[in-house]
Amino acid sequence: MLTQPLQFSASSFFDERRRLFSLDQAACDRLSRLWPIVQPCLAEAMHKFVDAYRNMSISRTVFSTHGDAIRSLELEHFSLLLSGQLDDIYQQSCIDLCVQHAELGLTPRVRIMCANLVLQAVLDRLAQRNPLSAGKLARTARIFTNALCFDIATTLTIYQEAAAKGTDRRQVAIDVAIAEFEKIVGSVVANLRDAAGVLSQQTNTMLDRVEETNRRTRCASETTLEAASNVRATINATTELQSSITAISQQGLKSREIADKGGSDAEASMRVIRELAEAAQQIGSITNTISALAEQTNLLALNATIEAAHAGVAGRGFAIVAAEVKDLSRQTHAAAQRIGDQITAVQSASSHSIEQIGTVLDRMQQIAQVTSAIAASVCEQEVATQAISEAVRQTAGASARASENVKAIETVVEKNVVAAEEMAAWASRLSHDSGELTVKVDAFFRRVREA
Repeated sequence: MLTQPLQFSASSFFDERRRLFSLDQAACDRLSRLWPIVQPCLAEAMHKFVDAYRNMSISRTVFSTHGDAIRSLELEHFSLLLSGQLDDIYQQSCIDLCVQHAELGLTPRVRIMCANLVLQAVLDRLAQRNPLSAGKLARTARIFTNALCFDIATTLTIYQEAAAKGTDRRQVAIDVAIAEFEKIVGSVVANLRDAAGVLSQQTNTMLDRVEETNRRTRCASETTLEAASNVRATINATTELQSSITAISQQGLKSREIADKGGSDAEASMRVIRELAEAAQQIGSITNTISALAEQTNLLALNATIEAAHAGVAGRGFAIVAAEVKDLSRQTHAAAQRIGDQITAVQSASSHSIEQIGTVLDRMQQIAQVTSAIAASVCEQEVATQAISEAVRQTAGASARASENVKAIETVVEKNVVAAEEMAAWASRLSHDSGELTVKVDAFFRRVREA
């Protein structure tokens, strides 16, 4: 907006300026009549003009690059001027000159040198071709001088009016830009001030949160250390429990072996008692046989006694023997009864022992089953205890890593505290700087407006 090119237009008061420089129609007609005389010297004047500026350091680059175009345009323009064609075409030529000078970074002041060279060339030409009187030469020179001065004044006026309009446009654009910039800067400063306040508030909040995080991290660190200690104690207890379960497993296996052996011994005892019962039964049958023989003997002794009594004195000895046999038979029968009673008792005791041993055998089998179940459970407990021990070891490792992570977090939190404190300092500095910026911006716009 501030770098727009100049906008050239026809000069104001063109006719008034012609009258000011005494360039009425008669003067223009005079220039038209003299034009064939001065035309040949005009090209040489343009060459001198371009060469002169090419040798100047300040304009060497422009005239070295665009010298031919400048010379061609100047030659065409002076042809209109010196031939007396001060019409609309001439005014457009003045505008074209100003446009070219503005594009090349030149001003119409360079045309003063050009006009001076043209005037010298024209006067020299007039002096060579027409030996005029001093008065006539002065009047002719005055016409060309007026024309050249009129041309310089016209181009300068066109340039100055364009520059003035450009200055006005630039001033308006600057005022608009200043107003917009002031509004934007005011908004930015307000936002900056608000941001500084929010940043300060957020920083204080962050400091509080960081402090709370630091406190909780310390508590977590202490808890982690305590958990690590508990895990180590759990590892020791789990190791002892595993040892105890291993010992119980071994004892359970021994109990099972003892129970199995007790069952085998009970079965062997039962077989022996059954054999004893069978032997007692066999003895009982023999005792029955002895009792039967004793009764038969007693009967025979009784018969013998009767026969001895019939025999009288001759059978007295036989009667004594029969009595003794009878007495022995009675004793044998009594002994056989006692043996039978004892065998019955032995059989009863054997039966009872067999029942008791059977019960013991059942109990031993149950004990064996329970011992097997206990052994299986102990094996499962041993496996579970090993898994627990491994899990506790892994937990110990995780606890150690967690402790390391908590320590790392403590370090990060400490760094965050430092960063938060730095942010708080920057927030305070930003708030202070925003206030100073507001003052300086207000002073800047005030000076711009006053200028």
